Amino acid sequence: MPDVALGSGSLRRSSFRYCFLHMQARQQAAMAALHGLLQEADRLADDPGDPERKDARIAAFDGFEAYVRDQFRRPAGSAPEFIALTDAGVRWDTLEPAFAAMRRDLEEPARLGTVEELDAYCDAVAGAPGRAILQIAGCPPALIDPLARELGRAVQKTNILRDLEADARDGRRYLPEPLASPADIARSCRTGTCLTDLPAVAAVAAQAERHYANALAAVEAGPATVRVLVGNVAIAYRTILAALASRSYATGSIGRVTKVRIAARIVARSLLARVLARG
Repeated sequence: MPDVALGSGSLRRSSFRYCFLHMQARQQAAMAALHGLLQEADRLADDPGDPERKDARIAAFDGFEAYVRDQFRRPAGSAPEFIALTDAGVRWDTLEPAFAAMRRDLEEPARLGTVEELDAYCDAVAGAPGRAILQIAGCPPALIDPLARELGRAVQKTNILRDLEADARDGRRYLPEPLASPADIARSCRTGTCLTDLPAVAAVAAQAERHYANALAAVEAGPATVRVLVGNVAIAYRTILAALASRSYATGSIGRVTKVRIAARIVARSLLARVLARG
């Protein structure tokens, strides 16, 4: 079994934990477990590492994926974190597309050529976990797919814009090829040219904003718990997107003040939701 404590350390360092403070304890436990699982998978898949150790890194990822798959398939004897997830309705089939996309990134740096490929990538790496999050939150089944699609695309496109320089350095291409290439981005970074001058950057930022708006419109038909969750996620990532635009998408932290502002708004919304739920 991999040496990983799901739902622990990484969550305490993440603003994501504030997004579900309004939920019941069992839902919070499932969210923490899901976050830990995905953080470990992302750590194994995203670190470029030594190219000569590529096979070892793929083997480590495959070992973790096999462990996760096995835990989901034998819930009676699984670790407590997986029991929390299965009790919330999360199954391996929900997360499998995300693991498959991460493994492809590990095998070969992503090089997406079209907007359709970008959306499909976002649906796998962010939309699939989004479905699990919405299941845990008790989202009505009819809303899960449209919400996961819009919110997943919004969040992942924000992440892509946040990591433009690092991805270009590692040879990854998530921006559609007709509009930008890693060489375009690397040249802009090297010469100090504003990244917002690249058509793909402005296009993807606009797409992300539309996805946030679509998600917020769709969730109006959902229960209060889901509305607060989606609103919290939108607040966090829209603030990040605005901060990135303000510094022309240069790599680096969004800043402590911005992080505190995000946390304060989300905590206030979550605590108010808890008070209102208690009547």
